[in-house]
Amino acid sequence: MAAGRRVWRLLAALALLTALLATSSLAQEHQQPQEQQENHHQQQQNQNQQNQDDVNRQLSAMQEELREKEDEQRRMLMQQVEEEERLMRERQQQQLLDHIREVDKKRAVEEDRQKQEGEKMLREALEALAQKQQAAEKTLQEPFGSSAQEAAGGSAGASTSSRGVEEAKPTGEQAEADFNQGTRDSEWSVFLDPDTINQLALLQEAAESGDLDAVHRLGMLYLTGNSSHVEQDFKAAADLFHKGSNRGHANCQWALGFMYAQGLGVQADQAKALVYFTFSALGGSTLGEMSAGFRHMTGNAASKSCELALNYYSRAAAKVEHDLRPGGSRVIERKRLSDSTKPDSIFPQEDVMQYYVDSAERGDLNAQVAAGAHYYEGHGVPQDYDRAFRYFQMAAHRDNADAVALLGTMYAHGLGVEQDNATALRLLQRSAKMNNPIACSGLGLLYLHGQGVEKNPETAYHYFSKAAALGNADGQVNLGTLYYHGIGVKADLRKAMQFFTMASQQGHVQAMYNLALMHSTGIGTARNCEIALGLFKNVAERGRSGNLLMEAYDLYQADEGSRATVLYLMAAELGYEIGQYNAAYLLEQDDTGLFQSNGSAVRALFNWKRSANQGNPAARVRVGDHMYYGQGVERSEALAAQEYRAAADSGNAQAMFNIGWMQEYGVGLPKDLHLAKRFYDLAASTHEEAKVPANMALFVLRIKFWLEGLAWDSSAAAAGSGKKDAASGAGKKDGGEGGAAKEDAHEDEEELLDQRLWGLSSHVRRFVDWSKGLVDWGKGVVEGGLTEDVQDTLLVALVVLLVMVILARQAVQAQPQRQPRQQQQQQQQ
Repeated sequence: MAAGRRVWRLLAALALLTALLATSSLAQEHQQPQEQQENHHQQQQNQNQQNQDDVNRQLSAMQEELREKEDEQRRMLMQQVEEEERLMRERQQQQLLDHIREVDKKRAVEEDRQKQEGEKMLREALEALAQKQQAAEKTLQEPFGSSAQEAAGGSAGASTSSRGVEEAKPTGEQAEADFNQGTRDSEWSVFLDPDTINQLALLQEAAESGDLDAVHRLGMLYLTGNSSHVEQDFKAAADLFHKGSNRGHANCQWALGFMYAQGLGVQADQAKALVYFTFSALGGSTLGEMSAGFRHMTGNAASKSCELALNYYSRAAAKVEHDLRPGGSRVIERKRLSDSTKPDSIFPQEDVMQYYVDSAERGDLNAQVAAGAHYYEGHGVPQDYDRAFRYFQMAAHRDNADAVALLGTMYAHGLGVEQDNATALRLLQRSAKMNNPIACSGLGLLYLHGQGVEKNPETAYHYFSKAAALGNADGQVNLGTLYYHGIGVKADLRKAMQFFTMASQQGHVQAMYNLALMHSTGIGTARNCEIALGLFKNVAERGRSGNLLMEAYDLYQADEGSRATVLYLMAAELGYEIGQYNAAYLLEQDDTGLFQSNGSAVRALFNWKRSANQGNPAARVRVGDHMYYGQGVERSEALAAQEYRAAADSGNAQAMFNIGWMQEYGVGLPKDLHLAKRFYDLAASTHEEAKVPANMALFVLRIKFWLEGLAWDSSAAAAGSGKKDAASGAGKKDGGEGGAAKEDAHEDEEELLDQRLWGLSSHVRRFVDWSKGLVDWGKGVVEGGLTEDVQDTLLVALVVLLVMVILARQAVQAQPQRQPRQQQQQQQQ
């Protein structure tokens, strides 16, 4: 019986299992039409997606066509604007030419008038002379009598009286002679010597009598205010310069152009300034040539032309090169003003020179050479060859090679002493034995020109080569000249340029001038206008016009800000970058009193830009400051960021820090803490003074990074939990009506799948709970052994477990079929 029941139970279990398998097979068969329906639905979705792609491509094509039309309209608009600008430039140039013609016409009329007046005066003088001759002839024909004697006595008395008046007050001719003898100076200095200031009345008398140099000098006195008897008066200066300009005085024309450029005493007019600068340049003024050349070089109120600028600067450089003293250089102190160069914080140059002099008098050899070199070059003191000779002689007695060589140079060229070739040869040979490069170069010149020795170019080549090898700039220039002309050696333009370049890197003016000539003419190298222009400009700025910078700095040291600003503005108009920088610095202080309202800020910005355009990154930072704070220009953080970026690319630490700050706070630039850190690091590594502020900013930046990390961690969970809802909402928002329709079409299917999955999970949970209970029950009955009832129960549990596995398998097979559809819907949205 027991065996029969077991067989029956096994048959029943197999029957139940067969029924379950049949049910599963029916379910699969029922699922196949559903899958076919889903496949059809998927194909329809693909077709819709393809249609949507076609629509998108059409829209893209339409947008591209619209962009092309906009670009074409923009190009046409730009062409129209360029054409209008070209026409405006042509009108301005035509107006300038008309103005120049008008000025030329007025000048010709004035010259004709003066010529007519001169002819009239000459005719009157001739008529008066003829009348006197007739009177004299008549007097000779009359007999001598008492009446004649009385007439003669009266005439003598009148003559004596006239002489007395002439002695009491000099005539215009005498005043002019006195001025020519004691007060006339070169065109470069704008100051009068102390003894000349005492002769101010003579200067005014000479100006009134028509002496144009006196008119120019008196106008400069009014312009600069350099006199205890004459106050700064721009209107009076403009009147005098107008007077001199109308009569063709080139320096008066330059001064008047300067006043029009700055708006001092006259209404600012850049076109008139260019006209007067041009007239001054055509009249041979070096000042006019430099100003006109700089205007054409930068395109400031003039056509930007390298060739025109080269023409003007080459003429100015030729004059500077012609005036060079032996040695080929000129010392011009170029001190840049800043907040750290207050007059009280500068050690006076006079004290430094006094230290050298005192030490030299006490027998210090190095001080003797230094003092002699300062007086020889005019470095910080007026050039004085007599004092230089004295200190060089003191050092030469102690066999200092430099002092002996410089003494020989002074004898060779007659500087402060009578020219003596024999003494020069002896001193230079003595120093050359000590391998002194100055002496070697000097000996080469003596042999080259045959001064005191027989002319020998080969020996000159030997000494120039030795001096050049020792690094002497004069020797390098002289050796390059021999190679250029083929004197004493085979001509070689490449080597000539090589030695000229080596000397120019030491600031040798003659070398720079020679290089400029080669680049401007294309001799020995390809012609390059830009390089030649830069070299000619550098040479021109080594001339006597550089005295303006030193005189302006002395005034700044004396707390004469207004007068110093005028001189720096003059240097700025001549193209000196440091003059533009210092003028902008003083104008930015706004305490000069030269301009009203916002005029100082506008002019400061103008000069900062000119300095920046000549390669000064610190000036570029100041331009950015003006744009950031809206000083002299409309405020623009974006333009300020552009200026700072340009200065940062040139290696300016302040600009790097500013860019970092703007990136950190999103001011004028997109907020980006990582880029901010990069620029702070660059600033700290570029300049020592930037380390402290940059490190402080980096410390604050690290705190911000830490706070942002905490905020991200706290929001990560919420963002993850709401990701599905956010994506669904974004999809609905972006998709519009089409997206909503697709969402509605699959809503029922998604709900059904969710229900099936939820039912599966609930069945699994109940099965797990039942299994735990079964295990607990099994533990209790194991000890009593497995009875037939227990075996039957386990068999039924096994069957139920198989049913649950089959149901779970069907549910899991349905889920992967749904997931690709969800992904496709998300991609379509």
